[in-house]
Amino acid sequence: MLTKHADGIWTSHDPSFSFLGLRLGTRMTVIRTSTGKLWIVSAIRNRDGLYEAIQELGEVEAVIVPNKFHTLFGGACAQYFGVKVYAADITKPINNWDNDLLPLSDLKDPNIDQIPVGSNPTLKETLFFHRSSSTLIATDLFWNVTPQYGFKERLYARLNSVYCRLNSPGLVRMTTKDKAAFQATKHKLTSLDIERVILCHGDICDAKTAIEKALV
Repeated sequence: MLTKHADGIWTSHDPSFSFLGLRLGTRMTVIRTSTGKLWIVSAIRNRDGLYEAIQELGEVEAVIVPNKFHTLFGGACAQYFGVKVYAADITKPINNWDNDLLPLSDLKDPNIDQIPVGSNPTLKETLFFHRSSSTLIATDLFWNVTPQYGFKERLYARLNSVYCRLNSPGLVRMTTKDKAAFQATKHKLTSLDIERVILCHGDICDAKTAIEKALV
């Protein structure tokens, strides 16, 4: 249900989630802030008592929609915990959420860096770096599809250079418009002491070298 990766970092993976006919699953991350409260990044559906398990960890402060595509469950999650939705620079409606979206810039924590990926207007993604655990949290910028997935999923991953390697899928690479902004993101990420990369689609990576290779 919830997997702890380090002090203040948990994930929950929903392997049943599919899109475009591909059953690649999706992953939510829970971060404990410096104040002890929790941020939920890229919420997934409540199943098997997941939200109740999060409540046992502490008080939820915010639900975060980190890019333009992961909008399905943020509204329902925020309603459950009675908190607000903070989003990247997007205008797309959030399912089950009629209130205003608050900007991510309103959320601040000395232990969590926000890294907007300004090079891709299609994605409009913000990454998060949890300093004390050296964990980078990505959503769709990086994938890493491994052998336990089905034939269609592995084929898609091979065609998009995300099979058994951390990389940006083809759609993300094709829609990267601002090369200078991409280089700025690359410089920022390679300057960080990253030990772990959490992503929504595929397996979590435990090496900084994976980031360096993905940004070539």
